[in-house]
Amino acid sequence: MYTVTKKKTNKDSTVELRGSVDADIIKKHEDQVFQDIRSTYEAPGFRKGNVPDNVVREQVPASHILEQAAHRVLEEIYPHIVKEEKLEVLSAPSFSVTKLAPGNPLEFTLQVGIVPEVKLPAYKKIAKEVYSSSEASASVSDQEVEDAVNQIRTMRASQTQQEDGKPELPELTDDFVQSLGNFKTVEDFKRELRKNLAAEKKNVERRKLRERLAHQLVEKADCPLSPLTIQSELGLAKQRFEQDLGKQNLKKDEYFEKVGQTEEDFWKKQEEYITEHFKAKLILKKIAEEESLSADPEGVKAEVSRLKQNFPDQNDASILDYVTEALTNDAVLRFLEREGGFETEEKPSKESSVDKSS
Repeated sequence: MYTVTKKKTNKDSTVELRGSVDADIIKKHEDQVFQDIRSTYEAPGFRKGNVPDNVVREQVPASHILEQAAHRVLEEIYPHIVKEEKLEVLSAPSFSVTKLAPGNPLEFTLQVGIVPEVKLPAYKKIAKEVYSSSEASASVSDQEVEDAVNQIRTMRASQTQQEDGKPELPELTDDFVQSLGNFKTVEDFKRELRKNLAAEKKNVERRKLRERLAHQLVEKADCPLSPLTIQSELGLAKQRFEQDLGKQNLKKDEYFEKVGQTEEDFWKKQEEYITEHFKAKLILKKIAEEESLSADPEGVKAEVSRLKQNFPDQNDASILDYVTEALTNDAVLRFLEREGGFETEEKPSKESSVDKSS
């Protein structure tokens, strides 16, 4: 059917393949293309789909049919090439036809971005450096508790206006805090509030340090990512961007004026983000392999169940892959947190759900 005659893997994790496809395969696809065209072809004096073959061939260039056949052949053989050449692809393929003539084999060149060989830096040392730089404290002052209490009272304020025009705040009593939840006294409520504020501070600090850690790992690791992979992902991002604008009935010019950015600067930043995000994922995966870390099966099961309820139309296998990767990444990050001396719970908290995992 087809033959791969040359294979080359570049330093930037781009694989280049050269090959050919037998002439009889091209002919079979030419016949299929012609029949597809004929089935919908219209011409004066004939009903749609009933135009004689000779009339269609006179009006449709043979080169057009041959090019369409070549396109179909390459789409058909691509999955087989990936499997037989054992390629771990990250990008869409880029085909170019190098020889195409009636009755002759098709010759082609294929380029595709693959999973790079990741060379890890001293990640435990980097974790110690990142987490030792943390200066934030999870302690909560009395004033912070009072501010939070007053915010809650304001949210529950009645519509009655005081003389100064401000809403009348409910009195902080045992009865009031009992209406907010499972609290018996004001002191119980403040104690739990202080605990929650401290947890939120810790989670804010965790997110900030994880971002810093990921950036350091990407900066110091050797992870050559193919330009094809980046451009392929950037293309998908642009498609999603266009769809989102359509849903909001926004034009591109209006959006960029609103955010105060040029389109060029916007996509440059997106490309930088995609590159760092992709590399971070590959580095975390490599660390997971090195340290034999994996997602907790029960955690995966619970999260998959939750996402299936929220997104019933999503493919089950896609959800499972997504959750497994996200929770494995979280396991790696918690391992690095412990290595860095950052206090962390043994089991993931709600904050580390897959929606927020790095």
